[in-house]
Amino acid sequence: MSIRAKLLVPLLLLTAMTLAALYFVAYAALKQTLLTQRLEAEQRALELVALAMVPDLMAGDLAKIHETLDSVALRHPWWRGLTLLNRDGARLYPLAEPSKVMGLTSRVADVTLIGRPIGRLSVAFDADAQVAPALSLVERMGLVVSAILVFGTLTVVGLQSRSVISPLRSLAEASRLMSEGRYDVVLPRQSSDEVGELVKAFQAMGDAVASREADLRRSERRLEAVIDNSAEAVLTLDGQGRILTINRAAETMFTATLDMVAGWNIAALIPNDPLGASHGMEMEAFRVDSGSFPAFVTATTVEVEGTRMVVATVADLTVHKRAEEQLKESEGRFRDLAESASDWFWETDIDYRLTFVSERIGNILGVKPSAVLGFSYFELGLTDYDPGLAQVHAEDLDAHRPFRDLLFHIGPEGGKDGKIIRISGMPFYDQTGSFIGYRGIGADITREARAEQRARQAQQQLADAIESINDGIAVFDDQDRLVLCNREYHKIFQPLSDLLIPGVPFRDLIMAGRHRDVFVVNDESFDQWAATRLATHREATGEPFQMHLATGHWLLCREYRTADGGVVGVRTDITDIKRREQDLDQLKRRYQLILDCAGDGIVGLDRDGTVTFANRMAAAMLERDPDTMIGQAFTALVEASEADRRAIGCAISDGVAERMDDALFHRADQPPMPVEYLVASLIEGEQVVGAVLVFRDITIRRQYQRALADQHAELERLVAERTEALKEAQREALHASRLASVGQLAAGIAHEINTPIQYVGDNLHFIQNVAAEVIPLVGEARKLAAELEQGRAGPEAGRDFLARIDPANLDFLLDETPLAVTQSLEGVAQVARIVLSMKEFSHPGTSQKSAVDINRALDSTLVVSRNSWKHSASVETRFDPALPLVNCHPGEMNQVFLNLIVNAAHAIEASDKPLPGTIVVETAARGDVVEISIADSGTGIADDIKDRIFDPFFTTKEVGKGTGQGLAICYDVVVTKHGGEIVVGGKPGEGAVFTIRLPVGGQAAVQI
Repeated sequence: MSIRAKLLVPLLLLTAMTLAALYFVAYAALKQTLLTQRLEAEQRALELVALAMVPDLMAGDLAKIHETLDSVALRHPWWRGLTLLNRDGARLYPLAEPSKVMGLTSRVADVTLIGRPIGRLSVAFDADAQVAPALSLVERMGLVVSAILVFGTLTVVGLQSRSVISPLRSLAEASRLMSEGRYDVVLPRQSSDEVGELVKAFQAMGDAVASREADLRRSERRLEAVIDNSAEAVLTLDGQGRILTINRAAETMFTATLDMVAGWNIAALIPNDPLGASHGMEMEAFRVDSGSFPAFVTATTVEVEGTRMVVATVADLTVHKRAEEQLKESEGRFRDLAESASDWFWETDIDYRLTFVSERIGNILGVKPSAVLGFSYFELGLTDYDPGLAQVHAEDLDAHRPFRDLLFHIGPEGGKDGKIIRISGMPFYDQTGSFIGYRGIGADITREARAEQRARQAQQQLADAIESINDGIAVFDDQDRLVLCNREYHKIFQPLSDLLIPGVPFRDLIMAGRHRDVFVVNDESFDQWAATRLATHREATGEPFQMHLATGHWLLCREYRTADGGVVGVRTDITDIKRREQDLDQLKRRYQLILDCAGDGIVGLDRDGTVTFANRMAAAMLERDPDTMIGQAFTALVEASEADRRAIGCAISDGVAERMDDALFHRADQPPMPVEYLVASLIEGEQVVGAVLVFRDITIRRQYQRALADQHAELERLVAERTEALKEAQREALHASRLASVGQLAAGIAHEINTPIQYVGDNLHFIQNVAAEVIPLVGEARKLAAELEQGRAGPEAGRDFLARIDPANLDFLLDETPLAVTQSLEGVAQVARIVLSMKEFSHPGTSQKSAVDINRALDSTLVVSRNSWKHSASVETRFDPALPLVNCHPGEMNQVFLNLIVNAAHAIEASDKPLPGTIVVETAARGDVVEISIADSGTGIADDIKDRIFDPFFTTKEVGKGTGQGLAICYDVVVTKHGGEIVVGGKPGEGAVFTIRLPVGGQAAVQI
């Protein structure tokens, strides 16, 4: 069966099984599902119809029942035998007995009303016929699926045939051709699937087989070439020992060609049965045209295609024998040399264990040579001496590396029998190149090592001593080559650090400094400087000289000659000293410049009072040349008075500074110069060495002082005149401010007075009208009373009078008139109260303080300013009834209270908080102090402006609403005029609290 059939049959079987499962399982399940869903749908429809029949059944409307069921039957034509029975089982629809049809499915639905059956509705229908269209569609879909499966199977087989079977057939054909030795076959195109991987692997296999065959052929040719070019003779023999082939070396070795010896028995060339030398034997061989020679013969039996053959290799030992004889002679000479040498010779096996030592080792180590055989140098002391060195040496041995001058200690270190030995070794190999051990020499260097150690210690001590010196030190030999230098020398000559190594000539260091810009040579050329420097180095007199480096450093150099002709150079860094010298020179020049620029005369004196220094101003004021003043006695130079001589003498002798504010110094050809001066001692090491005298011309100052005294007197007179005027202006300004406040409150006060005046006027009009009506009635009543008394009027007249009284509504008038009078009196009292408060508030006062009731003053101010706060705040007063009278200016204090209350009302209006707010006015007695606080519920005052709140012209109100003078006036009145205190408090966002503290007696307030 072909691969295509093998692929097709399983796929067809799978398709058949799929179709069978689709029909017998899926189709049956689908049909049953459709039937179940259809039956449930018909049952729901029948129940809906039964629900719709409830009203008709309850009404007993048979016509409506028939109409409804006929409509249902029309909408459900597949229903057969639709029947409606009442609760008694009587048929209501249809009237005739319906015919029965077999094979139909029936469904019944009860017609119920509140869970009580009132009828039964039944129907029959063909369920299979209802699902037949859907099943038909499913059957057609099954046919389509079957066709798709069959087509897919054929397609898959076709594609597999194209992508798998055809490539496999091609590979089978290629395999057959390759088995015949043809490697140029064409393979199928490689794809990315498994077949492609198979083609790729087959291609690799073919390439490998072709390459292997080519390699075998090349190997065969190489083998033939090797055999032909081998240094040994190679002969192939048959089973009887007859010669079949020989190589070129055999032709040379036996002096015969293949044509000559072909067919000969090998015994003709090698008589001693070479066929038995399977492991190699030394035999005597014969050349065709000459004598014998020693040879090493190896015979190997092989079978080629069932035929027994012998391959014999023959090596000429003539040269080897001659070398053995020479080696024996050399070994004798070597043994003689080893016995006579001071060192010993040794040899180890591959495990580095001694297998041979010369006799010399016994004299050095004090043991017999045989006593150390079998030991390694590790066991003789190398491991104990230096484990790290032993580890490194072991790594060299493992790598078969040669080593030289390996030092280690044998025996107790520092002991009498301790030895320091030095060994060197080379690995050696056998003829095959295999490592077989080490050979080398050893020497006792105990004396040399200890001497060298002492020298190293001495050199190290010298180096440590040199390194401990802070100066840079370098030692040069007699050839001017550097021997050593310390770290400080490296640090000083950092740019030359890489050249500061032993053996470098001093001249090379100097010339390298030229290219690396190390030295500063000032005005001369580098060659001239270098020549001078080399000469100084060669002389090495020890004289110090300075050297300037490009790094800015200064060196003090000294060079000394050593006993062996060398030079020791010492370099001391004096950069800080040079810098201090430069700073000192610069400081001197700066001080000289400062003293010359000074506006005062400055003179330096020694212990004798002689001038040692005079600045330019001193010479100018004394009209002398500075240089001529040096060396002269200063007191004689200025013709000093006796008091000045004593003052200068005390400063020089006793070290006491003296100051003179009024002295006269004489000048050449000029009147004496009034001066003031200070003379101070110069002290060095607790000794007075001189003095410094600083003097100043006070001629202009005296003139200024006189003019100033005159101006001061005139100013005092003008101040006295203007102070009185200023006080009067201040009083007028305060009064004007108070009148301005009254003016600003005038509209509000007018409104406050207008309200009671209006209802007083209204009440008076009412009383006037009452009087107009009542007075005539009173006259008539008096007339009627007189007539009744005289008996001239009877009952009829009384009835007439009462008839005229009723229209006048006398009862109402009698009730309302007293109330109108009372209200009018209250209005008049309110007006009187406002006028009185206004009078008290605006009282100009006097320059003298008076006893004032602060509670009453606050109450008057609240009345006057009511129109300013009544719309924005309610006022709460907490007056101390026991508050004492305060000695103060009442008008000015009223102004303070008004400013604070109006500010509180404005703060509440600007706070954007719900209106009305609250203003709390409180008074309290605190000992000798009265405390008044005015608090509002506005936004308060920020902490960053509390310190400026009482400054003139400072305001937090908008432009045009505040002048910034209100609180400044409050502060002036309370603090300046009354000796009191005004402070602001409260938390930002919660409101401000202004607290005033006034002394009761009018004196300065006590801080509490």
